[in-house]
Amino acid sequence: MSIPFEIKSVLTHAMIGLDVYPQFRRIGFDTIKLHKEFETDFKASGKKDEVAYFLDYGIRVLNPRVNQRLNRPLDHPTFLKMVEYGIREY
Repeated sequence: MSIPFEIKSVLTHAMIGLDVYPQFRRIGFDTIKLHKEFETDFKASGKKDEVAYFLDYGIRVLNPRVNQRLNRPLDHPTFLKMVEYGIREY
């Protein structure tokens, strides 16, 4: 699953916390727990670009979890749609 240019070019660290994580809360996820899990994974990765890593992590880890909760096929691009929605709302 590739990340659309529109998302890569405008997503910021602030948007992740203010606009993307609330989308997960709307469908019943504990966003504090999600954030801690992401931070742990990011630090262990040794990567420098947190926003790019968040998008990768979202596709690899969060997308299947969200789709499972919503009873969708695991490869449905729900995570990217949630990010797009959060960006539009910003």
